[in-house]
Amino acid sequence: MLSDLRYALRRFYRAPAFTLFVIAMMTAGLSISIYIASLVNTLVFKPLPFAQSERVVVVDKALNGMRLTGGEILASDLLEIDEKNQSFATLLFYEYVGLTLNKGSTSKRLQGLKVDPGLFELTQALPVLGRTLQKCDIEHKAPPNVVISYRLWKTHFSFDKYVIGKKINVNNQFITVVGVMPEGYRFPLNIDIWYAFDRSLIERGKFTYLGAIAKLKANVSTAMANQDVSAIMSEISRFHYHPETQSDVGIYVETLPKQALGQQGIIAVYALSVGALLLLLLSAINVGSLLFSKALERTNDIAIRRAVGAPRYRLIMLMLWESIIVCFISGALALLIVSWTLTYTHSIISTFIDSQFLYWWIFSIDSTLLLITLAFVLSTFFIAGVLPSFKATSGHFSNILHIGARGAINYRIGKLSSVLIKVEVALSTMVLIVSFMFVFNTLQSNHALHQFNKSKLLSISLELPLGPFQLPNVRAEALRELEQKIEALENVTNVAIGSSMPGQLAWVSEVNVVGRAKDSAPVYANTVFVSQDLFSLLNIEPIIGRLFEPSDQSDTQGVVVISDLLAQRLWPGESPIGKRIEYHAWLKVIGVIKDIEHGNILSATADEGGIYLLNNQFNTLSNQVMVAFSGDQEAMIKQINSTLFELDPDNAAFNIMPYEQVLGNNMLQLMLGSQLFVLIALVALILVGLGIYGVTANGIRQRLREIGVRRALGATKRQLVIHFIGQVSRQLLLSLISGVVLAYVICYLFLADFVMTTPLMLALFLAVVVLFMGVICIAVTVPLLKVLKHNPAYALRAE
Repeated sequence: MLSDLRYALRRFYRAPAFTLFVIAMMTAGLSISIYIASLVNTLVFKPLPFAQSERVVVVDKALNGMRLTGGEILASDLLEIDEKNQSFATLLFYEYVGLTLNKGSTSKRLQGLKVDPGLFELTQALPVLGRTLQKCDIEHKAPPNVVISYRLWKTHFSFDKYVIGKKINVNNQFITVVGVMPEGYRFPLNIDIWYAFDRSLIERGKFTYLGAIAKLKANVSTAMANQDVSAIMSEISRFHYHPETQSDVGIYVETLPKQALGQQGIIAVYALSVGALLLLLLSAINVGSLLFSKALERTNDIAIRRAVGAPRYRLIMLMLWESIIVCFISGALALLIVSWTLTYTHSIISTFIDSQFLYWWIFSIDSTLLLITLAFVLSTFFIAGVLPSFKATSGHFSNILHIGARGAINYRIGKLSSVLIKVEVALSTMVLIVSFMFVFNTLQSNHALHQFNKSKLLSISLELPLGPFQLPNVRAEALRELEQKIEALENVTNVAIGSSMPGQLAWVSEVNVVGRAKDSAPVYANTVFVSQDLFSLLNIEPIIGRLFEPSDQSDTQGVVVISDLLAQRLWPGESPIGKRIEYHAWLKVIGVIKDIEHGNILSATADEGGIYLLNNQFNTLSNQVMVAFSGDQEAMIKQINSTLFELDPDNAAFNIMPYEQVLGNNMLQLMLGSQLFVLIALVALILVGLGIYGVTANGIRQRLREIGVRRALGATKRQLVIHFIGQVSRQLLLSLISGVVLAYVICYLFLADFVMTTPLMLALFLAVVVLFMGVICIAVTVPLLKVLKHNPAYALRAE
């Protein structure tokens, strides 16, 4: 065995360029594939940091097939599901609450959760101090007790060991801390404060919206649970147990990591995974082809060894050492590269999207990553080592000795390489089309959102507490006063308020119009409440009609501006101006604007169109304040904070940052995925180019005499180049077409949400074909010109 290893090392030592090239190619394929596999595992499959987390799921609302998040299920429906389901061992209700933590002259925005007692037992989490929420916390006249996160204990209490029993001012109410959870525990989504929720206070028929967390019974899958709750919801709709439940409203069950990514996000992640695996396959095929050609240089030697009695398995083992060395070195290098890249990825994402960074996103080396690396290395070893070794030692030694070493090499390399390169071209074509489709989608989304961006524009999140701002007219007056106060600040040029801005998710509601059939399919739209100046601040002009004017007041005719997409859905071929839309009242359509993307292409509702209502007629507690200014940014932020605190110390503004940063944060994950698709496409293109180059170079070596004869008979260099390019192109045309057809099927069957318009898709298909033709031209021309620089006699003398 040691002699075989030394023999393999000597062969690599004698060909250092070949050795480095093979190791670099394998390392590139392994690094990208392992990195993406690790990302996918962390985002989708990695268990949450508590026991039996795979059985813990979220139950949330689906609207006409679109999966929503945030706990928007009617409480009466949840009670029905809790009573009739056969899938859940435990079902806990919850409600997200925005909290303002007051301390002296400062206030801080936190995410809170009201939840049934039993959440911490469900996740088998024990506090580091105190206790968890218990049933005694929801008894009549029980004091308001809360459990806080480790992060809040660190930042607000500075690790005070005597924090239990202390009171904190939250939403202008003093509450008692009874427990501190361990570091990293923020279940379900970045929670800092947990309240006890009393479900006995739920009144059937009241419009109370909640979410739910459940633990599946043993041997029950999410698919089975979804069927169970769907049947219950169908029964509710069919028998009208709760008239407030709409027939198109459903409920879905999903694991927390998958829900956090969303439907489109999961599809994109799976597409990325397939692309990475195909890239690994391409690199393994290329390395296997190179090692196979290297092994066949010893065809005569192998045939002689077999002729004198060497068993085939010994020859296979001798050849496998080369693959073992390549795979071991490449695997080790890939692991080092991936380790550094994951650390860098974690720091970048956590820095830029701290408020959205989920606690289970720990990008680092772990046992799963090591297993993934081992699996990928063994797979490439099989493809690049075992298969070529068996192929190289196949055939009868007498035939090889009869044909001769060079003839055997050329014939066998040419036959196998031709098949491999056709497979590579088909797979690479598909990978490039799918990758570029995602990239173009990202660029389109990024461009669509950044058209609203301009320098010196701040975005501020503001959450009004429900108690004092329960009435719409009180909210409208508070928002109007806030806008006037900020507008009066020095260096402020414009102020506008909206419940959602371009690039941010919006509330989705059903749109009803006059004269529309009751049995027609429901139409949904992003619903945004805006101040009069928002459109002008974002440089949005009407396509037809007008925008909001000072005469549009709370006591005048209700008016609405809609997006172009929604106008075409509701009134195809008609002018929507003057038509009426129902939103708690009949509203008159006064204008149409270009479509605004709320969220990004991974958001289920991003392309649903939008309706825009004046916030002096309709409004909500959650708002975004946009401030255009001149001068120093830090000074402006201090002025705004001071003004907000003077208006109401209990209402903390949060996420104060340039609007450009808001857009960048919302697009960061999408841009990262897009860059990975670009990397996959680029490496795939390089691999297939190298493969075509190798096949062409081998073919040219076999046809040196033919080239010499053609040149002797008067063929010019240009004619020979065109001849060979045409020949290779014809051989690979079927593979190109197969790749395009395969990409078409995958895009329209599995990735329909990301498919662009038909002209753009056709342009993409054509561009990839043209790109491959360019690669073919380069890969054929380079080795051919090396031969053509010699005179014809050189080729005629070739063996």
